[in-house]
Amino acid sequence: MKRLSRSKGFLSRFATQGLDRVLFSDEKLFTVEDASNRLNERILSTCTAVIPEKYRFVKRIQKRLSVMVWAGISSVGRTPLVFVPSGVKINAATYKELILEPLVKDLGKTMFENSLFVFQQDDAPAHTAKSTQEWLGANIPHLITKVEWPPSSPDLNPWISLFGQFWSQEPARSLMRISNH
Repeated sequence: MKRLSRSKGFLSRFATQGLDRVLFSDEKLFTVEDASNRLNERILSTCTAVIPEKYRFVKRIQKRLSVMVWAGISSVGRTPLVFVPSGVKINAATYKELILEPLVKDLGKTMFENSLFVFQQDDAPAHTAKSTQEWLGANIPHLITKVEWPPSSPDLNPWISLFGQFWSQEPARSLMRISNH
């Protein structure tokens, strides 16, 4: 019920003004190495000597190589990509430090040419934290608040499908394509 009522509220809010000034944002963890599955990666042989040395042992990766990327998109363009440093966990403090203060705060002046915009973010813990909400209230005049955004609604954010399209093609090259667009 919550999703339905919030979706209706979202639609009525933007029915007249449209989505032209909405900046949709999201972050995505891209994993560039597949997990090894020893059960599916086998060579059957009656003699170990005929198996090339490089195939006898499967390299086991403890922690797969990945990168967290934040981005925003609107009808006027996209934000620069923010690559979160390896090992940094996004919480309210790092979200403000790496994304909100250096980038989002000035988008009205830069990306939207001194006009107002509406900032959207999902309901990730770093986004809904009290300190984040207070910062947004003080610095971003128009935003889609956590009580307005319908829960479990990735279909309302165009970034979700764009990230998926890029990533489904070829992971390593996808990061290059995303950063070049």
